[in-house]
Amino acid sequence: MADEAILSLEPIKRDFIRINGEGFEIYAPDELSVEACQEITRDGALIGELSAKHDKASHKKMAKLIDEVAHRAFVEIPDEVFDKIPGFQRMQIVSVFTGLLLRQATGLAGATARAVSGLAGVKPSSGSSGSLAGLPTGGGAARPSGT
Repeated sequence: MADEAILSLEPIKRDFIRINGEGFEIYAPDELSVEACQEITRDGALIGELSAKHDKASHKKMAKLIDEVAHRAFVEIPDEVFDKIPGFQRMQIVSVFTGLLLRQATGLAGATARAVSGLAGVKPSSGSSGSLAGLPTGGGAARPSGT
């Protein structure tokens, strides 16, 4: 294996969400623990499940979860600012934040798979360089009738 670093320590870059023209930082996925990422992702999935239900109890629980996840996305936001964000916009914050987490997790999974296959000596396929002769095609050995 080449002397390629798997881990690169760079300054964390945070995204901002603008509210009334003022930027408020949201956490970068790199700053969160694995447990926190899993909790937020589970909460996001639960929000999706609750949104499919059409009863008051589910919608009340969903609104509470949206508030919690949206608030947890911010590094720091005054309550008086957060309280003015309408429910639908809070849901948009949740969507953006969980999307960042999922994108990060997907990238890490891909990097891990590449590292593991490199350690195991598995080389990525370069297309159809091998011969397909002799491989079963799924058809039977019998000739079609009329030939």
